[in-house]
Amino acid sequence: MREPKKNVYKPSSINASCPFGDVIRLYNTLLSGKKGSGANIYTWNDFINGQCNVIKAEAIISREKTTSGTELIHISVGDYEVYQFWNNPNKPVNSKPKHTGGKKPYLLVSVTKMNELRNTINNAEELIGYLVCLGNNIEWNTGKLIHTRNKKPLKYIDLSRVLKCGKKKLDRIIRELKSNSLLINNSDGYFISTKLIRKGKTVK
Repeated sequence: MREPKKNVYKPSSINASCPFGDVIRLYNTLLSGKKGSGANIYTWNDFINGQCNVIKAEAIISREKTTSGTELIHISVGDYEVYQFWNNPNKPVNSKPKHTGGKKPYLLVSVTKMNELRNTINNAEELIGYLVCLGNNIEWNTGKLIHTRNKKPLKYIDLSRVLKCGKKKLDRIIRELKSNSLLINNSDGYFISTKLIRKGKTVK
């Protein structure tokens, strides 16, 4: 095992704000194990040989940074590397998945809502068809219309490009979608009503 090159942290430097939750739990576990009340603490060799499941040990946590900022975290006890994992400190805590993980996406259409529209307006099929054409740009969970690559909100000119409509026709489509609560437009962008259509993914 190579010696940590830099940014080596002793366990005492771990605090509640540390992003490595699994590391904290591992270290706390290592500190808590004893044979019994007043008994001697197990040794590291006991743990390696499978004679105990919990020991008290001094761990060293080190990191190696790549040029992109991603970190390879090492946890070592003595000359033995216990665990390592990759960490991306630049990733938002509650970031949403940007892809389907290899699963094919699909659009789920509410038959009940579709029939309500067909009984209410004359061009329901046209409006539903345009919404389906926007399916590739629907954001997971929110219904927000976004660019597929940079995830920025679609603008009016983008709707014209995706739906292949001129200004006069696009204005009518947007107006009718809004009047039937199928499309919402605010300062954050355009949103498709999830009461009619949602984005999903197939099960492998």
